[in-house]
Amino acid sequence: MFAMQAGATETMPQLMIEQHQKVVATFLPKRFDDLQEWAKPLIGKRLELYAAWPIEEGQFAAEMAFISTADPPTFHGWVPESDLVAVEVIV
Repeated sequence: MFAMQAGATETMPQLMIEQHQKVVATFLPKRFDDLQEWAKPLIGKRLELYAAWPIEEGQFAAEMAFISTADPPTFHGWVPESDLVAVEVIV
């Protein structure tokens, strides 16, 4: 399994997220210059997500890619780990 550290803040330790885990997290993108239109209404919202795959290249290399677990999906696309805060694993 591939484990990632997500949801870290200065006052809260990093959480180890493994591929295939489900989480609840707040979407707060670090950049807006390349933000997809579908993602804009999700800013600041709590989302149920699935740790789908490790990103292997590009600006988000070594991060986990998260997708929606909602049925129907809240969005069609993926969100990089660094755009998530207050990450909680769903057990």
